[in-house]
Amino acid sequence: MMVFATVAQAPQSPEIRVVLAEGRATLTSLDIEGARRAAIASALRNAVEKTLGVYVSGQTLTKDYALLRDQVLTRSDGHAVLNDIVRVEQLPQEIRVIVRATVSLRPLTEQVRALGLARAWRVQTLNPTLEKALIEAGFTVEEDEKKTDITVAVTPRFTTVTQLPLQTAVGPMIMYTVRGEVTARARRGSEVVAARVQTELGRHINLETARQQAVDDAVEKLARLLAEDLLVLPSRLTQPVQLVVTGIASADAAQALCDRLGALPSVLKALKRSWSGTSATYELEVPTETAMAAALKALGLTVLSESKTQITACNQAPPRNQAPPRNQVPPRKQVSPKHVLRR
Repeated sequence: MMVFATVAQAPQSPEIRVVLAEGRATLTSLDIEGARRAAIASALRNAVEKTLGVYVSGQTLTKDYALLRDQVLTRSDGHAVLNDIVRVEQLPQEIRVIVRATVSLRPLTEQVRALGLARAWRVQTLNPTLEKALIEAGFTVEEDEKKTDITVAVTPRFTTVTQLPLQTAVGPMIMYTVRGEVTARARRGSEVVAARVQTELGRHINLETARQQAVDDAVEKLARLLAEDLLVLPSRLTQPVQLVVTGIASADAAQALCDRLGALPSVLKALKRSWSGTSATYELEVPTETAMAAALKALGLTVLSESKTQITACNQAPPRNQAPPRNQVPPRKQVSPKHVLRR
């Protein structure tokens, strides 16, 4: 006799990404409020594009990404929702805004897969229930670990809840009630990229059968959820990079630069760690193998050194009343005609 009951189920994993993005709009044909709305709409599209970059396969990025990106962005309404406006800058000819937006990953990744842009992950698992769910979700399941991108392992932990003595026609027996807590972890290399936990009860007169049934029932329920987690897994790996910038005049200037760093298309997240004197330290999350020098130059920074994990730079903007650089001849002072001496 077997009876099974669900005890708990892990909550859905987040399917959103919060990003900073910049938008611009010209003032030539729009009033200030109209330009502001247009700049916000542009920033939301840029937030989608920024997120899109880490979900597109590397091969597509180097080939026809621009064309396919346009196909995604033309149907991106609703993918990004405005959280708040971080900064607004009004220039003579345009308005610039930096916004914080929430991008919904589920519709975006479904569109990416429909257009053939997503990376085809190769997965290995030794659990037949998980294997079936992954195949149905569109993954390629490999037996050779060397050929796989992601490895999924199932780890059970059992607790015997009750041992109920029974008198049967064939003699005394024990009804075991077992709680099985099953953890499924998906790893890409050494990094855990997704994890699900499911707890189920199993009852049987054989202890091992009760345990196995609890595991099977738990895996059946978490398999679909784990497959959904892997479907929104970015195609490009990201890494933390420490950025140290000198020449920052104030704490407000350090925070303003942090906002501008976070809005760069190549930066997924920027965090100001510290500011002391004229030096600020930031932690950036960027896709691997991303060259940052050109992007930082656009912000007025000069890169002094760059490695995979650390960048040092200086602020190009000179302080007020600074003397001209050495070996540079200052402009000649204009002399009014009435001060010209006649011979």
